[in-house]
Amino acid sequence: MRIYFISPVPAALKLGGVYAGILNRNEQFMDIELDGNIFCEIIPADGKRLPVSFIVNKQLLTSPPENIEIYNYIACYKIAVKDFYSPSNKLKVIYQTKEGKFDTVITLFQENNIRIMLENKFGFFYEDVPANFEIEKCYHKEIKGDSLIIIEGKTFDKVLLIFSEKKMKLVFKNIYESYTFEHKLKLEFNFSDIAKHRGKSEWSYDGEFKMSGYEVTDNDFDYSKIAEKLIPYCFFEEILCGGSAEKFLNEQLKTKAKALKGFLGNFIDVIAPPFGIDENYVGLIYRESDNIYNTQYFKAELSERQINNIVSLDS
Repeated sequence: MRIYFISPVPAALKLGGVYAGILNRNEQFMDIELDGNIFCEIIPADGKRLPVSFIVNKQLLTSPPENIEIYNYIACYKIAVKDFYSPSNKLKVIYQTKEGKFDTVITLFQENNIRIMLENKFGFFYEDVPANFEIEKCYHKEIKGDSLIIIEGKTFDKVLLIFSEKKMKLVFKNIYESYTFEHKLKLEFNFSDIAKHRGKSEWSYDGEFKMSGYEVTDNDFDYSKIAEKLIPYCFFEEILCGGSAEKFLNEQLKTKAKALKGFLGNFIDVIAPPFGIDENYVGLIYRESDNIYNTQYFKAELSERQINNIVSLDS
């Protein structure tokens, strides 16, 4: 079985004790017999974090350890490292401040992995964050009888974390490009798709955040200039972004656009077909659990650059 490996930071891959290459945010693959038991070790290149090690076999693909994600591509698999632990069990404070109406102490610290902790008279709460998480700004806002701690963080993307001081819990988490928070929270964010969509969301708070508005734009992207084989990808990405996919459909399918979204389900990513899958199909990734993901493949049939039929690989 072909297995792809990926790491969030540069790392060495060893299989059966033998060096097998360098991983980063790009994928490396190896062909592995899953009926056996192959010892795998992924070692961060900076030497500041502990290696991740596990046995590659059939059991791993259905019951991975908590810091490993498994992507079932049907014809192959991807094993992704979520994060690496620190080599020290000793508490190391990275950032600490006091903020809010109730003098909440906010601490970013390292103890094996990286965590952010909030503590005040109502109790305490902590949240695991990626190893490269940084706090850029921390402040509070009083709204609807609650006091909120707002943290602007950064990993590979900007991350907004909002905690309730009274409830001592995380009430909002999202990536963003820019935001404002007055009577409502308004976010702007970018998508990493072919058309470079840009989204805006609006959230009201009444003990919890509820979305009160959403819009997405493709910035007048000229689809007539892309290769025809990319049109199916643009169609599925448009649905994923929450945009209007009717422009890709012929007149007959336009009336079924909403039903198509229900037919495709809640997928979280769009991928090119990996090894072993017909190149005319597009892969949609679905979350099965916190660290297991499955794939379904669909072919969008075209006539004069418009989609006239969508066929599942399973059909």
